[in-house]
Amino acid sequence: MTTFDELKSATYGNGDIKICSGTIVFTEQIDLSMKELTFTCPNGGCVLDGESKSRLFNYVALPNPTKGTGETSNISFDGITFKNGYMPNVSPQ
Repeated sequence: MTTFDELKSATYGNGDIKICSGTIVFTEQIDLSMKELTFTCPNGGCVLDGESKSRLFNYVALPNPTKGTGETSNISFDGITFKNGYMPNVSPQ
């Protein structure tokens, strides 16, 4: 992925998303609710930039009546640098 539109399109499914070296500037937030995604930067130097401290990603847990719990996402970021974005309650691991 090299552009915001490519990155956003890749998040419609589940799986691995490889980001190229460089900066991707977010023009809006991307919804990651109930997703299984791994974002990687195989060559280093990948930056996701949320200009003006806007939110980069959105996640909402939705109830699952059969399990009696909220649906969860499994999202990981490997080798990605975040710049200027805002996301409350995110673990730095």
